[in-house]
Amino acid sequence: MAWFDFKKATKKADGWLTEAEGNSLYRVAKKIKAGNAIVEIGSWKGRSTICLGHGSKDGNKATIFAVDPHLGSSEHQKMFGAVDTFKEFRQNISQAGLGKYVKPMRETSRQAAKRLNKSIEFVFIDGAHEYKLVGLDFKLWFPKVITGGILAFHDSWHILGPNLITAIALLTSSKIKNPKLVDTITYFEKVERNSFFDQLNNIMFVMYRTLFGIHGFLRLKLKGSNPPSPSQTWLRSHVAKGSVDGARDFVPDEGKYHLVPPEAREEDTPSVSSRELHLKG
Repeated sequence: MAWFDFKKATKKADGWLTEAEGNSLYRVAKKIKAGNAIVEIGSWKGRSTICLGHGSKDGNKATIFAVDPHLGSSEHQKMFGAVDTFKEFRQNISQAGLGKYVKPMRETSRQAAKRLNKSIEFVFIDGAHEYKLVGLDFKLWFPKVITGGILAFHDSWHILGPNLITAIALLTSSKIKNPKLVDTITYFEKVERNSFFDQLNNIMFVMYRTLFGIHGFLRLKLKGSNPPSPSQTWLRSHVAKGSVDGARDFVPDEGKYHLVPPEAREEDTPSVSSRELHLKG
């Protein structure tokens, strides 16, 4: 039986993914049927792609279509300026021995959705995190997933776009059941029609994720970045000292949660304005 060593497999690939998240991607990819496809929206430098690739390699050899323009999202551009990650992505995939299973598509999600006509069993969405763009990804790819297939969204607790889109889908769609949370990844299954009990379970899941999703978020901040970010290093040191004051050390700003040292924190943090949201699916 194949065993996946997340730390060893991804140690050279920069990105943001916890060990539990990587292992979950590996397990799902391993189960995808050989004739079906896996689609990843947002590959960055291949950290999550490597997990999917090893799962496919150790499983049924399903092809992974890795969709990314490799010019960075607006978040990446704010952090790093102008970027081009394609060369490093390909190097990481090649060094992992996964070139046979991973097919890069250097284009936008919209462009790839127009071109890709495959039987898709699993879609992992981790591209641009703005509400409209996450919603677009859902609308583009949900209809393409086969019945019984899986969709997954990264950063679905702490970033407004993925959080709202997945919550609205779970609360309103008649074609979704079996949601699952692995740290900050929300998974769910596409069905022809869900039952009343499926709908009730979806509601309960959204409540559970809202209340307890912070645990996965903290794991992502503490251990999920490669290489460790300055905020991650700060958080690790303050957790060790026992000086982090729970969720109050994270304040919402433009749909994200940013790390703030206690001495710089204000009692009244900015709130995220509510918007009228609609989603079909």
